[in-house]
Amino acid sequence: MRKKLNKYDLIFIATMIAGLLMHLACLYSADHFADESLYPTVPLRLINSDSLVSDEWHLTQFVSLFLYIPVRVWMQLKGTTEGIILFLRYFYLVIHTSVSIGIYAFFRKNKLWAVVGAMMFYTQVPLRFLSANYHSLLALFLLFLTIALLTLYKKNNILLYIVAGFFYGCCCVCNPFECMLFGVYIIVCIIWHTKLVKYKRKLSTLSQEDALEITERISLCEKFFGTKAFFKFFIGLCVAATISIAFFFVTGGTLIELLENIPYLLEDKGHDIFNSPIEAFVEKIGLTIKHFNTISLNLPFLLPIFFFVLLNDKKRKNLSHKLCYVIISFSLAIFYTVGVLIGALGNSRCLAISLPFAIISTVCYILTENKNKKLFYCMWLPGLIANVIQYLASDLHLSTMWVLTISNIAGVFFLKDFITEIKLNEKSTKNLRKVCQGLLCVGICLQLVFQCCIYLIGRTVDVNKYIELQRGPYAGLLLKEENYNRNNSIMDDLDIIKSRTNPNDPVLIISEFSWMYLYIDRPFATYSAWQPFVELGRLRTYYRENPQKTPKYVYIGNVFIPTSVSAGHKINQTRAEDFAKEIMQLFNCEREDLSNGILLTVNH
Repeated sequence: MRKKLNKYDLIFIATMIAGLLMHLACLYSADHFADESLYPTVPLRLINSDSLVSDEWHLTQFVSLFLYIPVRVWMQLKGTTEGIILFLRYFYLVIHTSVSIGIYAFFRKNKLWAVVGAMMFYTQVPLRFLSANYHSLLALFLLFLTIALLTLYKKNNILLYIVAGFFYGCCCVCNPFECMLFGVYIIVCIIWHTKLVKYKRKLSTLSQEDALEITERISLCEKFFGTKAFFKFFIGLCVAATISIAFFFVTGGTLIELLENIPYLLEDKGHDIFNSPIEAFVEKIGLTIKHFNTISLNLPFLLPIFFFVLLNDKKRKNLSHKLCYVIISFSLAIFYTVGVLIGALGNSRCLAISLPFAIISTVCYILTENKNKKLFYCMWLPGLIANVIQYLASDLHLSTMWVLTISNIAGVFFLKDFITEIKLNEKSTKNLRKVCQGLLCVGICLQLVFQCCIYLIGRTVDVNKYIELQRGPYAGLLLKEENYNRNNSIMDDLDIIKSRTNPNDPVLIISEFSWMYLYIDRPFATYSAWQPFVELGRLRTYYRENPQKTPKYVYIGNVFIPTSVSAGHKINQTRAEDFAKEIMQLFNCEREDLSNGILLTVNH
């Protein structure tokens, strides 16, 4: 333990306090997305005796393993879901702050660079709201995995392998598609074992110095890709899988139900890559090209040409070439930042944060002679691969680029290595060193400031212009008067349903507002609380497999979210009418028009 704080510790404390104040300024904002209220709905179902998989068909439902305890604690303390969203925001803020402190502690010897690395993570929040969800928790567990891998470089401890495997297993619990990363690891292990035979044959023909270098390389690769390493890592993965499976059985699931319902999980339209993987992949690639054309202002060739020239420049080690490439990368970073902001990509503004810094830091890594391969292979590369998988699997598209923050933490130290190397080069002039160092430092400062601005835009509230919501899951949040009245009016509609039902009557809600299920606190008559539209075929199958879930009431909201609650609501009566007609194809219903939707009473 350190005996005293140094000046960098004090700088870190000051920046953390500033970052904490930034989060607190946004904590009560109503700028939330429909997804935020979705995450606690699955733990609530489990608390109310529903089972995973058989009653819930959302593919990422197992993330409830990590949310079950906080939701259960709130329900025990409060007795209702009133204010639960604000509570979960505080819950995640504590975790997010603690992890950021841990990042600084791990990299503390790097002084000011450790502060920058920690703040790179702390000032970046997934989807711009503080929420423990499968995106944010995946990034946390991925970070823990990379830290464990970095520690393995120094300590060949079996516990570290198990811990690394465990955290990777937690990543897979958050998003099952991350299992693909394990496939990549297996391929690397196989390739390594084929090379190992060749390396051992060469040892006898090499000089003593070359043989020593090859031996060290073999030892290092064996530490990560050897048979023993693989099985120790696999043990940790099995531990995470065992806990997840145990959670499934403890919450009422059975093996037969699991096997019977897995096909229904894979039909989830939000993650439908299994239904038609080739078509989904081609569609995603096409969408990527379209978005990249947009953010590059229809000049998509700039970045590929830049990296092609850089990698093929045999003189890139010359200081003048290095400086030229850094200046160009800095200019490209600004260019793509502007492109994202004016490209009308909505919630994909995180790309304006992650992409520019990734460009600069990657260029610095390529130009550095004494490369930090440890950080590259243990943090930068896993972060990049996991981000690509998350992007391909999710329907949130470029918004998932937040996961690239893990790679950018490593990128901070790539910049540090590059600047340090420039300083140590005695042939370079003092002015050139200052220009290069100053340029990169300015880039980092602008990046951190920009992250804070993007996060704060539209989320800070003027308490004199906003009204605090007094009831419901979002109790405690501040809303504009129009939205405040609308939310209360929706809850009045739901109160009518609550007054007519008993606690055992299932209710189906067709709306983007998942929080309605939290408020009404009745059995969910749906395969997922995320039900913004009607899927008749899926509903028919669900009620056939779960006849006890046949709804007593169906509420179809005519209020929708254009972007966020703070931006105002959108009323679409025609859409609600069409949904009502579809539901009436399933059941014999009596219709009643309420203030914010259509109420159907099912005649059994």
